[in-house]
Amino acid sequence: MVVQTHGLSMFELCFHLPVLLCRDSATTDHRKYEDGKPLRQTKDISFLHWEVGLPNEFLYEAMVSCAISGLHEHSWVAYCFVDTYFDGSDDRRETVVEYHKDKLAEEGANMDPLTYGNVCADVPMWEPRAYFLEVCFHRTAPVLREWELLVGKIEDRFRTYGQV
Repeated sequence: MVVQTHGLSMFELCFHLPVLLCRDSATTDHRKYEDGKPLRQTKDISFLHWEVGLPNEFLYEAMVSCAISGLHEHSWVAYCFVDTYFDGSDDRRETVVEYHKDKLAEEGANMDPLTYGNVCADVPMWEPRAYFLEVCFHRTAPVLREWELLVGKIEDRFRTYGQV
């Protein structure tokens, strides 16, 4: 998207990727909107189990959003917001602090958090469109894995149901 404002040409590149996370731990979102509703919804899908003794499973809403905007291709800024609320314990959760610790480690590297740690931040990408595509590529992959995991579990439940 390009916007003309008083002779300045501004641009914005953005994506918003919703994802449903399938987890076997019951967590409610204590973050609330002003009206008291939780920020993200949780659904118990344990009714899909046809076998006894399996742990309960829950679907959690999450979102990955990225925006790159600037005045021109030599002056721009990038933001990426990843909802990690339902990723379990802090040792599993993606944080900028972890990227910083990796950088300070003896044989660590300065990896770009926006690219999910797949691109070295010491070799910057100066072209905002190319950087946007790189971020989109690396952020889409984990979202796709979560969707494939969910579809696989549901297909497995239907196969089990057909055998019962």
